[in-house]
Amino acid sequence: MLINISKKNGKLNDIELLKKELKTTKDLSVKNMINAIFEIQQYFSNSDITVESFFKYLNNKVLMIYVSSSSLEDAFKLFTVMNDRGIKLRNSDILKAENLKHVNKSNREKYAKEWEEIENYFEDDFDVFLSHLRTILVKEKARKNLLDEFEENIYFSKGSKKGNDPLLKQGEDTFKFIKKYKKYYDEIFNQDHFNIFGDYKFDNLISIMRNVLPADLWIAPLLRYYDKFNNKELVKFLEKLDNKFSHDWIIGFTPTSRIENINNIIKKIDEIDDVDTLLNDDIFEINCNDFIKVLNDNIYGRRFARYILYKLDYLYGNTDKINVPKTITVEHILPQTPKDDSEWKQNFSDKERDYWTNKIGNLVLISKRKNSSQGRKDFNEKKKKYFEKNIELFRNSLRVMNSNQWTLKEIKQNQDEVIGKIEQHYC
Repeated sequence: MLINISKKNGKLNDIELLKKELKTTKDLSVKNMINAIFEIQQYFSNSDITVESFFKYLNNKVLMIYVSSSSLEDAFKLFTVMNDRGIKLRNSDILKAENLKHVNKSNREKYAKEWEEIENYFEDDFDVFLSHLRTILVKEKARKNLLDEFEENIYFSKGSKKGNDPLLKQGEDTFKFIKKYKKYYDEIFNQDHFNIFGDYKFDNLISIMRNVLPADLWIAPLLRYYDKFNNKELVKFLEKLDNKFSHDWIIGFTPTSRIENINNIIKKIDEIDDVDTLLNDDIFEINCNDFIKVLNDNIYGRRFARYILYKLDYLYGNTDKINVPKTITVEHILPQTPKDDSEWKQNFSDKERDYWTNKIGNLVLISKRKNSSQGRKDFNEKKKKYFEKNIELFRNSLRVMNSNQWTLKEIKQNQDEVIGKIEQHYC
């Protein structure tokens, strides 16, 4: 496409055409080249150096050497030498080259093309996807970069484990393994599961986990489960996995402990062949008392507040599809700083407001941010002008705002209800 643009215009300066191509192309190389063009244009627009003077310098002072190889095998050798000489390549690029060396010459082009298609599918997240596969195989916390992890802890081609039977063989086995898990990833995250399960529970929970949880460690065990059991009790497994991961995060487990628990789940999937036995294993056990204690405390401003409110949306109605908008905010019903002449000051003492304002029973999600003066309105006015057009995506918010009034009684009732709903799901 870039060649076509260049031929048509004589130079790559059609910004709108390039922007259009950037949005539509699935070729990662084309995306990178277009972004590089934008970067160059931005540099010269902010610099005293002109394009003409820079070109003159290149033309007279810089020697460019074109290097080509007569065979694919020579290209692999050149690729490795270039990397050793300081031209920094991505871990996935080197991993690809190293594995192609172990493939029969007649199949190299086929696997190289398949790898590139998968790379284009994941774009900048390809190394992240490969790290999930590393976790599935090694089931331990990564301590080195991705390439070294594969070489030392999967292929056993160097390091203390060198010479042992590898967890995955280099060459065709690696290409097939990556292709298989790419297929699983696509089926899990990109197909509509309504026709499989009869509702949107799976898609809704996946959407919340991907967009609101603080890390994606849970993807590796989900992929491994799908590899072994496919759709069998998949929704129940996802709920168990989400509950365990979110529980560990909310009550304050260290990242190392959370990683260890995720890896232990993968080990259990490898060990246990019966789904029911797996789902009832104590690997998913949580501390309900500590968990509910945290949620009964003030949660506004805590990192998990948005997540747990989204979880309530899931629990209050998971048959329709949930869409996670880009802009959402956690909003108080009883405001933090009510006006002196408001009904909030009449209905709540200072002590009551201090105790209840930041608790989950007084919080809802809305899809647009309004100014703080709007949020200080009395309940009925707020309900009409502030929430009416902004909570259509949020089931829990709609449920709460159907109240006729918002006094201490309603907050207490809602606190008890939502805590009970969460406790029933988790415990």
